[in-house]
Amino acid sequence: MDQSNTPVKFDIYEGDKLVRTEVLAEQTIKIGKLSSSHVRIDDESVSRMHAVVEVNGPNEVVILDLGSATGTYVNGEPITKRKLNTGDQL
Repeated sequence: MDQSNTPVKFDIYEGDKLVRTEVLAEQTIKIGKLSSSHVRIDDESVSRMHAVVEVNGPNEVVILDLGSATGTYVNGEPITKRKLNTGDQL
């Protein structure tokens, strides 16, 4: 399977409320405030270019913090780089 076609689903919450779902099939997924981000989050805790998700295949999805001011957390733990699993919370 072509790694760039592996879809990644993001459920975006505000508090406990699901506000949108995005399914992306990009190899590199940019997360941040910028309008050019694939997953745009307009929140004061999110940097303009906050993190990148790299999809290297269906079982190899990695998130990297881009030196964001508030850091990136996976399941409540601060990370710089980490493999993601189904159900992880960012």
